Order: sequence, then C-alpha cells, then structure tokens
Amino acid sequence: MIRPVSNRVQMFRVRRPYFDEILSGSKVMELRRASPFWRVRLLERRPGIAVFYCGKRRYKCRITGFMEFATAEEALHRPLSEQGMMDVGDGPVIAVYLGRSLALSTLEA
Repeated sequence: MIRPVSNRVQMFRVRRPYFDEILSGSKVMELRRASPFWRVRLLERRPGIAVFYCGKRRYKCRITGFMEFATAEEALHRPLSEQGMMDVGDGPVIAVYLGRSLALSTLEA
C-alpha cells in the first residue's frame, strides 16, 4: 500500500448514494479510474485528506493509503454495478482508503 505523505487535500465529486455510504462509514474505499489525471493527483502527490462533495454537502476525512488494481472487481472482490461500470470502466483503478472523519459541512447559498 502506498501511504499519503502530506496534508494536501484532494476533492472528489460523488453521487448521493455513495456520499451517504461514505458519511455512514459503510464505504471505506473510493475507486477512481487509473487515468493520467488520477495517477498524478493520487499516486504522485499522495494527499492525506479527502473532501467528498455532493451538491452543497462536504465531508472531509483522512486518507490512509492508495493501491492500484488491474480491475475494480479485483479491488472490490465483487462485480461492479452498472453505474460503477459507467463510472470507472473495466480497466485499472486506484483505490483510495478512507480513515477517520474530520468534518461535515453544508455550503450556504
């Protein structure tokens, strides 16, 4: 596992069902397609804080590590949902492991 090296913040936009799972603690790993964009932001910069946003809601937590997998199914140990397949595809993925909660907020209009 690759460990974070800084208190750098990485933003993640997620769909409401995933946001709610992250907030409740039932989702402790976020997957991202292993594209050049995400490789730089996650594997090279190795941020230590994740901020998830969905609409006006924000949730901040620690990142405990990163790991690259050949497929999302390998990372999850189960097949992807149809929505998951549209989001990350069938190629390599980067797993972001989530740690303790730091903050929950709602942006004011």
